[in-house]
Amino acid sequence: MPDLIAASGFARRTSASEHGGFEEYADPSGNVLELRRSPLPNGEEVWLLSETTERKRVEQRLEEIRRVEALGKVSGEVAHDFGNILSSISGNLHLLETADAEEAQHLHTRLRSALDLGISLTERLLAFARKQHLEPQVTDIGVLIEGMADLLEIAVPSSVSMEFEIPPDPVLARVDPGQLESAVLNLCVNAGQAIGEAGHIRVCVTDDNGAQLSIHDDGCGMSPEVLRHATEPFYSNRNDGSGTGLGLSMVDGFVHQSGGQLSLSSRTEPPQQGTIVTLKFPALTEENNQSNEMLTPGTALVIDDDPTYLASASEALERLGYIVVRAGRFSDGTAQLHRLPRLDLVLSDLNLDNGASGWDILHLAHRLFPKCRLALMSTRETYRVPQELEAVARPAKLQKPFTDAMMRKLVASKG
Repeated sequence: MPDLIAASGFARRTSASEHGGFEEYADPSGNVLELRRSPLPNGEEVWLLSETTERKRVEQRLEEIRRVEALGKVSGEVAHDFGNILSSISGNLHLLETADAEEAQHLHTRLRSALDLGISLTERLLAFARKQHLEPQVTDIGVLIEGMADLLEIAVPSSVSMEFEIPPDPVLARVDPGQLESAVLNLCVNAGQAIGEAGHIRVCVTDDNGAQLSIHDDGCGMSPEVLRHATEPFYSNRNDGSGTGLGLSMVDGFVHQSGGQLSLSSRTEPPQQGTIVTLKFPALTEENNQSNEMLTPGTALVIDDDPTYLASASEALERLGYIVVRAGRFSDGTAQLHRLPRLDLVLSDLNLDNGASGWDILHLAHRLFPKCRLALMSTRETYRVPQELEAVARPAKLQKPFTDAMMRKLVASKG
């Protein structure tokens, strides 16, 4: 059978461990086979092959429909919430035109509240989209939770008792401590609201092939249907309509952006009624010895039409010892490339002004400075490097938003 498969046009796409016990094969035409092997006591095997092309096409179509529905839901809710914020700002600005000094101060307070609400909503959406700016550092999860204990006890209703299980040894993870605190506070407040009256919340920190943080409550629990939608944006199960539906999606986005996983389990019936939310972060590994990594900073050219990212990227490189030349437009970048006598690094945004591409900048940089290190930054997670540039220069990628650690890693990487 392996010889027959090898001689066919089918190639394995997923292994049995990745696909629920079935291996999946596909050919260039898009036909799909599922294959399962069952060993017999005498050493032989029973092979089961299923042609699943049509089923896969239907699944893909349903997934596309779900994505469009999710996008429509998010767009509608965002438009509604921001519409309310803009209406508040517009109305108060109109009243401000004829207000006296005392009333103007009150209206300014309203305007600040509307702006704060917009900022908060934007941050939550960025967390859900896994695009928020994180500053990860090695953090002892146990110490962080101990430091939050008083705050968490104040945040939950007085009828709810808190218990903390923290090991004596450090439990380390590379996370943004401020965002982790916000996530834990969010989850404990949700747990307190799910309990309603008297109840109990237990926060456990363990070191099990990585840092693990679990929050157990004995509240009302979630039905399987609610559990399936719990991390979707704007989904709220509160009957009073007070929830924004962004709490769990924000936590889920933060955990995944930190390289971890979020899992939920819940029961609505005694004796195990309640919910368990578990955040698991990968174990710390020995990082490349960056202190011994001989960085040889020189002259760098940074091109970005967004002034904020242009400044942050330039300042990060300057902290690493580079002499940085900045260009806020595509034309400025090409002019600097022709003007500078030497370049050691060129870092360009992917999408520049007037539809210009960062790839054109890197192509020109490689032609003028063949030994120069090339790098591209973008808010997009994936993009294809042009083959001709990949073959000769292997440009590095830097995803926005970035940290100093990400910039150092980019500079230290080999071209």
